[in-house]
Amino acid sequence: MTTNPFIESYVESSNYHVLLKRYAHKLMITGVYHWSKPVREEQFDEARLYCRDHHISFKLESFSDGIEEDREMIERLPAFHLYVDGEYALTFYPEQILATVVKDYIITYLDKIPKPKAKWSFTLPTISFPNFRFKRKLASSSPD
Repeated sequence: MTTNPFIESYVESSNYHVLLKRYAHKLMITGVYHWSKPVREEQFDEARLYCRDHHISFKLESFSDGIEEDREMIERLPAFHLYVDGEYALTFYPEQILATVVKDYIITYLDKIPKPKAKWSFTLPTISFPNFRFKRKLASSSPD
């Protein structure tokens, strides 16, 4: 028995959106441009709008030799860096579709990270009862 391909694609895309919502706060995309050349904003607009719609941090910065990711990973400009929890993950370029790059990274790497299991322990709750103490009446002795 086969299932409807429309339903399969819907389930797959909804799973991806769940993962994207789960990991979006950990992602940051940085657009890198050459400082002496004018910036064509349409190259960065698609990424900026995608990040805004999916609650991913986005920023632009000029190419710097002092930054290791810029110096070692970029082959040409403009380029984008993807950071996860502030750590460099990968570099991609404007001709690559941003949504597929993020989707592939989330499905390939982030969803495979084992989550620490909480240590299970069983404890019995302690029950305490209030101590009811009766006031004792003292017999008064009168000197009659």
